[in-house]
Amino acid sequence: MVFAIAVQGEELWFGTESGGATLYDPSKKTCRAYTTKGEPMDKIDKGVSINWQNLLPYNHVSVILPDVDRIWFGTYFYGFGGGGISYYHPRRNPPWRKFTTNDDRAKKVNSMALDGDSVWVGSEKGLSLLDKKTEGWKRFYSTEDGLSGNFVNSLLAQPDFLWVGTNGGVSRFDKVKKTWKTYSQKEGLTETEIKSLVTVGQKMWAGGIGGTLLSMMPFQTLGRRSSPRIR
Repeated sequence: MVFAIAVQGEELWFGTESGGATLYDPSKKTCRAYTTKGEPMDKIDKGVSINWQNLLPYNHVSVILPDVDRIWFGTYFYGFGGGGISYYHPRRNPPWRKFTTNDDRAKKVNSMALDGDSVWVGSEKGLSLLDKKTEGWKRFYSTEDGLSGNFVNSLLAQPDFLWVGTNGGVSRFDKVKKTWKTYSQKEGLTETEIKSLVTVGQKMWAGGIGGTLLSMMPFQTLGRRSSPRIR
């Protein structure tokens, strides 16, 4: 099962349920698999205590996020001792860098977004912020901080705001004021389990788990004192 697809230059990356990540080079027509065990792929993980190599944190790759000089991978782990995020930088030695799970708060990764020198990581426990320069975790947000839900399904980063689709609606984080605004049924959402967020032209669209598609507008005029209208 393929959970994620990403394009970086002429190369294609595929994230699978249990086979790790596969890199396809169209010019050479070759495939190269990357897993927790390295390369070539070891199809069976043996042992109770898992001590992964410095590659993928887990073989269920849920998110692939291309960056300028590297590519980020988010994995979804069902047990103990694995999961989280890593990146692959082809010009570094070693090329892989694996991160901690931020005290298990970034273990079951559902979404990721680049934001300047930071990376937002959404999981089933909330929202974590990673500093790319220090390669350390900076902050963590949950419903206790104003997030609409702890299941973070989708992320959309903009210069002033971060939009978050959760199991409890849509949240907007003001990155300057460090404040949260939530949009749920009270604000017009007919479905609160939001699985995806995307911008098309002047609108932002939100997709619900039951098949509902919602537009939030006028998108181009959103400011610090304005709120979108939901249709």
